[in-house]
Amino acid sequence: MLNIDDNSFDEEIIEGAEPCLVEFYSSSCLPCHRMEPIMAELSEENGDIKVAKINIAQGEKTVSEYGVMASPTFLFFKKGREVGRLVGFMEKSDLERAVDEVLF
Repeated sequence: MLNIDDNSFDEEIIEGAEPCLVEFYSSSCLPCHRMEPIMAELSEENGDIKVAKINIAQGEKTVSEYGVMASPTFLFFKKGREVGRLVGFMEKSDLERAVDEVLF
């Protein structure tokens, strides 16, 4: 899983060729901590997508640009454009289903 910030967001997500799942998280967010192993598993199991996370404290510009209002928030990107969004804790199976429906 890739850790990104405002400085690397465009290069890694917008300019990247592969579909992306990006989690916007906070260090103090309990549901975000519960998502860590789920996101790590998705990253390991899905070589067809880029899985990344951005701490909202280190990505204030990106948070504002995409109107992220809560954490965790998951944005789906395809060809550099946002194509989907989910907010809140997600079971792994629900997040996998969303990845399949939105990115493929």
